[in-house]
Amino acid sequence: MPKLSIDYSMDQDTMVYALYSEGFRVGGINRANRRALWDRTLWGQEWDPDTLKNFEIGYRSRWADSTVQVNVTAFYMDWKDFQHEVVDPSVGDCVYPEEEPTCSPPPGETRPPQTDPNVPWHASNSLTLPWLSIAGNVGDAHSAGITGEVDWIPSERWRIGANAMWLEAEIDSVSSGPEAGIEPGRQLPSTPEFQGAAWATYTWPVNFISGGELFLRGQVSYMGETETNLVAFGLDTTDPNFINHSYTIADLRLGLIAADGSWQIDLYVNNVTDERAEIDQGCKFCYQWGRSGEYEHWQQVYTNRPREFGIRFYARWGE
Repeated sequence: MPKLSIDYSMDQDTMVYALYSEGFRVGGINRANRRALWDRTLWGQEWDPDTLKNFEIGYRSRWADSTVQVNVTAFYMDWKDFQHEVVDPSVGDCVYPEEEPTCSPPPGETRPPQTDPNVPWHASNSLTLPWLSIAGNVGDAHSAGITGEVDWIPSERWRIGANAMWLEAEIDSVSSGPEAGIEPGRQLPSTPEFQGAAWATYTWPVNFISGGELFLRGQVSYMGETETNLVAFGLDTTDPNFINHSYTIADLRLGLIAADGSWQIDLYVNNVTDERAEIDQGCKFCYQWGRSGEYEHWQQVYTNRPREFGIRFYARWGE
């Protein structure tokens, strides 16, 4: 797992660097059912390691008597033979090829009481693959992006900052068969094209506590839309792909700090606008089940906490 980096200081306030590193995940062996025919499964019984090569260049700087800090990083990650895990789609189709379908179990087998006696035995649970998760090598992908950070102290009382990331994360090529449903050029799941945040803090002295300070801090964060699945399953399937819409969350905090920093008390409001962010959503094999006559479909949606306000007290002691 090599890692190589080099940096150059142009002056005492400016530095550039370049970095190369590699990483990998080990391969493995899929669990086997006694009737599994691995030439009919999505992938074989074994899967290989996947590797990641990371190329990175960066710029670090301070300006205006060190009151402004600007950092920029550009990176490219080359992902080879990346691994993917799914429920084995060959479930329900693992029978002895030489046998004809029959409604009677073979010698030594008993039909589960909940199965339909009129259904051929090859469709009952005892002779099908269970719901096993199997892994395989899918293909190649890349992630390329730029991150930027700015931190500014315009005066003794103000501190302002922001960061942002622009990202392209896509599948480059596919090594698995078309039955895997994975398409080149598709965006990787849970990767927004843009995300960022900004904040500002204002501090001022108070008279009612010797040497004490009050501060007011506001911050806003933005997350671009993401997709939930690697495969673009439609809404006519049991595990469709969903779009997590973009969202913005704002927080406020008013605090009082002791002169020696030994204690602090904050009044805070998190998620000021009571945003319901779609962090993730989906539910394997439940979208088409329905829930009642009121709903045709349903899926789970994972969201953030609602608006929250309160008081926090901090105490510090010792070295």
